[in-house]
Amino acid sequence: MPALPKTLLCALSLCVAGVAASAQVTGSAASEARQIAANPTYSAALEAQQSPEALLAEWDQKLAAAQSKTAPEFARFLLLPSAAKAALEAGANGKAKSYAEEALAFPNSHPEQVRPPFNHIGDVVFYCDLVLGRLALLDGAIPSAEKYLLLAGSTEGSPVLDSFGPNMSLARELLKRSRKEAVLQYLAECQCFWELENGRLAKWSDEIERDVMPVFGSSLFY
Repeated sequence: MPALPKTLLCALSLCVAGVAASAQVTGSAASEARQIAANPTYSAALEAQQSPEALLAEWDQKLAAAQSKTAPEFARFLLLPSAAKAALEAGANGKAKSYAEEALAFPNSHPEQVRPPFNHIGDVVFYCDLVLGRLALLDGAIPSAEKYLLLAGSTEGSPVLDSFGPNMSLARELLKRSRKEAVLQYLAECQCFWELENGRLAKWSDEIERDVMPVFGSSLFY
């Protein structure tokens, strides 16, 4: 059998590589779709095969135990963002809102306790605004949800956010409602702190510009 021309071999190689890449992306999208179908609230508890209600009970217990600490208000403040997120996942929306707002008010009322070297204020701002944005969306208040998304993205970052990156659940819900401008601005904000994003923000932004829903993967459940 005669050898194939080099140009044809190159074309065939590119074709095979393109099919393989397409299959990988399609497989990732299908996997994410199955995850979301099983976990439509993007619950980190469900992702870890836990009961959201049980997880919320654990955080409520931790908040109660914080009262016995040397600095009970500060100890409670550190727990509130996770407690707010757990309340949201458990459907305790009133409690989620209360916890998030309490945490966001703390830096103004106790500025002396959140000065450097305390470097987790970014987590507090990010996750509490994320919770409030998700709650706004549940109430049908899309402009408010967009406002909270951008407030979350304006955080100065933290060791966790700088490495693992931002949660994309609110962004995905807004994209489902064709609010891509706010999401694109949010991704641009996240560029300022997400040091280990490895090109994901540019990739997601390009897909959103082309009206393709990105595969956010585990970033939906952080």
